Amino acid sequence: MTDLKKIKLVSECHTNNLERCVDVDKVGFSRNCPIRGAPGGKLKMTLGLPVGAVMNCCDNSGARNLYIISVKGIGARLNRLPAGGVGDMVMATVKKGKPELRKKVMPAVIVRQSKPWRRTDGVFLYFEDNAGVIVNPKGEMKGSAITGPVGKEAAELWPRIASNSGVVM
Repeated sequence: MTDLKKIKLVSECHTNNLERCVDVDKVGFSRNCPIRGAPGGKLKMTLGLPVGAVMNCCDNSGARNLYIISVKGIGARLNRLPAGGVGDMVMATVKKGKPELRKKVMPAVIVRQSKPWRRTDGVFLYFEDNAGVIVNPKGEMKGSAITGPVGKEAAELWPRIASNSGVVM
């Protein structure tokens, strides 16, 4: 890769770390760009939770379930609902839970999905339910513990979620 192309990649992905900017997709943006919604690189996977999906909240913040209203870093295509997978940050509202959490839009990270997806080693993986945790915009959890397993994709992208999870699969 030429130096000119590296400089172009750095200016387009808003970071000075050249190691994170070597993987470029068709439109010219790095997949590892932090402006796309998550700190670090995320591989392509099957997206199982579109806008309008209701998932369980698996932390101890007081919320029971989360309603997805948007997915961070997802572009638009005519008649396609934006969807997220394990490790994606979404904007969500609490439908059941503590009254002080309800009727507010807050960021959340998906940690489990019931739609099977393929990992790079060839295994297909899916969970029993769809679940997420409430976070702040920097990715720090509102709660202090996670019930149930957490997908490896979410744990690699979000270190605070990995430290609060019991089982990483």
